[in-house]
Amino acid sequence: MPDNNVHSTYEEWIATQVGPRVAGGRYDHGVAASAYETLAIQRGPHPLGVWPVWDITVRYDQDGRTATRCTGWDAAKDGVLPTS
Repeated sequence: MPDNNVHSTYEEWIATQVGPRVAGGRYDHGVAASAYETLAIQRGPHPLGVWPVWDITVRYDQDGRTATRCTGWDAAKDGVLPTS
């Protein structure tokens, strides 16, 4: 019988959220004009009660805008792009 009560460590969970992204890498969300460069990844954990517990800072190719967010990697739609 499968164990439906699967627990992962914080580090394992963060690794699934970050996925293959590394600082300096280029990625996209699988939609037009969604390419971005990863500038920094803060794996946390941040202090108790501070959200998000991890974050990633990116610069979008389309307009050069930077943003810090905690959007997890989605292997079904996200992709790795060649670096320039």
